[in-house]
Amino acid sequence: MIMLIQIPEEVPKPHNNDPLDPGSATEMIIYVAIPLLIIILYFLWKRGRRN
Repeated sequence: MIMLIQIPEEVPKPHNNDPLDPGSATEMIIYVAIPLLIIILYFLWKRGRRN
């Protein structure tokens, strides 16, 4: 009984999540392009500060 009370209901579970759809342009921009752009800009910024 105590174990049932402690199970959180609002936490996302792995079986409820869909995998990344490579056919969706929106998902590719949000999850791939923007993080890559941030990483590239970071390294360019670091290189500029060093010179």
